[in-house]
Amino acid sequence: MSQFFFHILDGEMFDVDSMGVDLPNLDVAKREATRAAREMMAEQIEEGLPIIGRVMKVCDEDGAMVFQLAFKDLLNS
Repeated sequence: MSQFFFHILDGEMFDVDSMGVDLPNLDVAKREATRAAREMMAEQIEEGLPIIGRVMKVCDEDGAMVFQLAFKDLLNS
């Protein structure tokens, strides 16, 4: 198991995930990031808030970014 951290960048706001999640591998972390981002997008749409500028930066336990996911990229998937 590896620990992954899912940080959210929204314009100038940076929401740091200080807890992290233990997941078996990077592929599972990517699926979890996609699921979580879609859930956040649905909540923002319900509240009438913009979603286009948000980005999830996923880092490993050493703090290195392993990938990032722009919420806008999920709109067509």
